[in-house]
Amino acid sequence: LLPLGGYVRMAGMDPEEGEEQLAPASDPGSFMNKSVLQKMAIVFAGPLMNFILALVLFVAVFTYIGVPVESNTNEIGEVKKDKPAYSAGLKPGDKIISINGKPTPRWEDLTKAIHNSEGKELTLTIDRNGEKKEVKVTPQLDPQGNKYLIGIGVAQAFAKKGTFEAAVFGLERTFDFTKLIITSIFHMITGKIPADVGGPVAIVSAIGQG
Repeated sequence: LLPLGGYVRMAGMDPEEGEEQLAPASDPGSFMNKSVLQKMAIVFAGPLMNFILALVLFVAVFTYIGVPVESNTNEIGEVKKDKPAYSAGLKPGDKIISINGKPTPRWEDLTKAIHNSEGKELTLTIDRNGEKKEVKVTPQLDPQGNKYLIGIGVAQAFAKKGTFEAAVFGLERTFDFTKLIITSIFHMITGKIPADVGGPVAIVSAIGQG
């Protein structure tokens, strides 16, 4: 019922099927008796449906959920585990209204204060469901970015699109992802990136690691 993939075995596709052959070679409905163009169309139908499904899903998401847009807020959208913010008790939905008494109405304001903290303890005044609280947190130095962080992410904002706009965005995203896949395969062949690929088991493993 859900067009999310499946296995298709076409009549007469394998000439060595023997007793399990679904249709005799003389059957005009057999895959082996189709013209080259018909065979190409049949084989291409599966990948084509994947593109159509991706487009439909993109349009549905952009219409009912929206397109991610840049958000200039002081609301926390993510708190990473085992980070200072998590240990201090910060939660998604909290608004950091000031740091060490200095107002932080924008995300840029609070990240700047955290980055420039030099690892010193900060006093965060937060708004949690209309109630103000003070939380103390000590930023940690991120060796990769060479910045002090506490492990929070901005609340993501979404802008819903009309059906036509959603269709345009869907086509663009489908094209972008298709281009990315083709480019990645080419880079694997040329050795620019390692051929590190996997199937459903690898996907589940990656989800578990996330």
